[in-house]
Amino acid sequence: MKKVCMILPGFMKYPNKSGCAVETLVTIMGEKNDELKKVDLEILSKNETIKLNKMDEFLFVLYRMLKKLKINCFYLDRYYYKVLKKVLKENYDYVIFEGGDPKKYEMLCQRMSQKIGKEKMIFHLHQGIEAGDKKTIETFGKFIGISNFIINDLQKKKPTEDKNVKVLRNCAIETQIKSVSWEEKNSLRKKLNISKDDFVVLFVGRLVEEKGIYELIEAMKMISQKNIKLLILGSTFAENSEETEFSKKLKGSIQNFEERIIFTGYIPHDAIYQYYQIANIQVIPSIWEEPGSLTAIEAMASGLPIIATKSGGMVEYLNEQCAKMIEKDNKIIENLRDAILELYQEKEKCEKMGKSGIERSKNFTTQRYYNDFVKIMEEWEN
Repeated sequence: MKKVCMILPGFMKYPNKSGCAVETLVTIMGEKNDELKKVDLEILSKNETIKLNKMDEFLFVLYRMLKKLKINCFYLDRYYYKVLKKVLKENYDYVIFEGGDPKKYEMLCQRMSQKIGKEKMIFHLHQGIEAGDKKTIETFGKFIGISNFIINDLQKKKPTEDKNVKVLRNCAIETQIKSVSWEEKNSLRKKLNISKDDFVVLFVGRLVEEKGIYELIEAMKMISQKNIKLLILGSTFAENSEETEFSKKLKGSIQNFEERIIFTGYIPHDAIYQYYQIANIQVIPSIWEEPGSLTAIEAMASGLPIIATKSGGMVEYLNEQCAKMIEKDNKIIENLRDAILELYQEKEKCEKMGKSGIERSKNFTTQRYYNDFVKIMEEWEN
């Protein structure tokens, strides 16, 4: 049995607190392993497994001040310093860094790689790497990506032997895909000022530019049918996120459309299933190269037809039977409008797409996710 350590960035929590995709996936892994115990797994996160006291917090503030002056005192970054001490104390077969900004890991990774060897270090890529990340990426010997797109992107920037790269596609939590009674649906719709006859277009995600939410809003404003409404679930990052200039821009852009474009703000992840159940379609309008989306899997499992851009790894998660894939070119707003209207007008097609999505979602279960992870750990030799 492999002894494995997973390391979360300092701002993420385990178990999952915010609904962040990385936190969700790590929590799934931890819970599945507690049940099946096929790996000797330890998950390190701030103030859960790695405890910080008031002095640690003070020293971290000092660390950040010195860093602005380009003075790097690694031992003052108490979370990562304690992570390093923990890893050096234990004899792990593999140490997996779960997402986050590689540049923030730089000093930790360099020290850890020197001590335990890069062949034991794995970076789990939940998104692509930037050119400035290369120095940190060089400290890892193995990589897991959430799609072939991510692995191909890695190979272009840091050529790596095929045996040292693996794909582990995301999953959705089956227990959070629940049915909702007609009474509950009508009650939630009424609360949101949505009538039972309205056609609801759902967006779930962070309110950031690359997610294409601005383009989706502009597409909705081009649609004259007043019973087509856009329901936007999400904030800039997670619970208690502050407004940004972009999120303010979004809310300012819906002037005179407030009855048809509805912002809910942050919704806890375990409550989102209700909103999938009151929607007619889900739209994932990403304008960047989306590595892979948990919301796509959740929408499929909920029986929602999907409109998504042909971006990044999305074409690996979705297919034409359950999703209408559109180009993210300079006509993306018109493409979104046309796709929404097409599905609005073709009820029978929507029903078929929803059924196909439910079947396809069975490829992305938590059991499959855990089994694939265990297989990767067993196949790799350090």
